[in-house]
Amino acid sequence: MRSILLAASLAASLVLAGCGISTSSSAPLVPAPTPGPSEAPRAVIGVGSDRGDLPLTLRIYDRAFSLTNARSATIEELADVEALDGNAVGVYQGAGREILVTWAGSQCLQSGDLFIGPGVDEIVIAPAAVDCADGPNVRGVVLEFKLAVDLEAIQFDLRPRVAV
Repeated sequence: MRSILLAASLAASLVLAGCGISTSSSAPLVPAPTPGPSEAPRAVIGVGSDRGDLPLTLRIYDRAFSLTNARSATIEELADVEALDGNAVGVYQGAGREILVTWAGSQCLQSGDLFIGPGVDEIVIAPAAVDCADGPNVRGVVLEFKLAVDLEAIQFDLRPRVAV
């Protein structure tokens, strides 16, 4: 098991241990969830990257009512994260009730949604479609839950939105 020491935003350091990488399967793509007509995001944050690129505006929908905090991962936290391809999602257990979720992003200005499913059984990242010639980067968000979560019991997916 690999340990990574990452600096937390204003607090003491987090120690993230182990890495689960979720990759898309050969099953047909499932469309990204969409917010309900009266559903408001639990939080809206700017998510940076490992290269300090333009932030991605991320709306977080907590359908499990389980989050206590969400923030962008710092450049230092993303420095030792493995680069991801395609729709892979990196998941790292943090200290206490925090997890770091990472994915391959774009250097262009964009937005997206993160959905936490009821019962914290699914976390889906749905970036908006963007036509971007700039290279890839690593994006990441640190989620803190009210209770400890079992990473093995959560399905993590990256489902980019398609342009219409």
